[in-house]
Amino acid sequence: MAAKNCETCGVKLTMLNTHLKYRKKCYPCGQKEFAHYKEERDRARAALAQQQPAQQPAKDFTQQHATKSMEAKEREEVIYATYLGGFAGVTKQNVEVDMHFKATQVNVETSFFGKNRKVLWTMPYNKIRDIRIDTAENLTAARLLLTGILAFGLKKKHRYLVVSFEDEYGMVKNPVFEGVGLFGISAVQKAIYQRIAQAKAQAPLPPAAQQAPQTATIDVTEQIKKLGELRDQRLLTEQEFDSKKQELLARM
Repeated sequence: MAAKNCETCGVKLTMLNTHLKYRKKCYPCGQKEFAHYKEERDRARAALAQQQPAQQPAKDFTQQHATKSMEAKEREEVIYATYLGGFAGVTKQNVEVDMHFKATQVNVETSFFGKNRKVLWTMPYNKIRDIRIDTAENLTAARLLLTGILAFGLKKKHRYLVVSFEDEYGMVKNPVFEGVGLFGISAVQKAIYQRIAQAKAQAPLPPAAQQAPQTATIDVTEQIKKLGELRDQRLLTEQEFDSKKQELLARM
């Protein structure tokens, strides 16, 4: 190292006493310079904080966290698969698709990474008849829509997913899927079963089922009143009245 002196105190600089950050100063002078820099920096930050509005309250952070959680949940409701064929309305085969699981239906869309992304078709949960995972050999034997190039293109021992459902015209469709990467067809099958169960649990009871218990209660009450009138007219004995009353009450 060339012989130099500290620009502040004039002491001779060596490899041992030179400050690492301020190389033209000795270590003590460099430490003083760094302390002065920190004081100026903290003073500037304090002045800037007084000019800026107060930080967002904690509840805003909570809301942002909840929004991110909802967005993550929405992302979890998308499962990727490869559409192999079997749906008459879509001519392209071996197409990567995104299966978006909505509240009442599954939207089969073109892949996120593809161009002109759009919904290819929808599968309402209440229109799904069957969800099968089987080999190509068995699926062909079942006479599903596995004819032509599709039937010869599938590997016999490989497992595929077939979702049978009715479209808006009452026609049965049998699209065939294959898993992509870590998102296997078992995950698709499980997600569809879970959504069907949720849709059934949330479905309101039909009017007949809601009114049936109330109607039955009214009918039993009316019959007991009529029995009471017959008893009062001495057409029934007290024992007959009590016996018939117990039978009617047991039906409620």
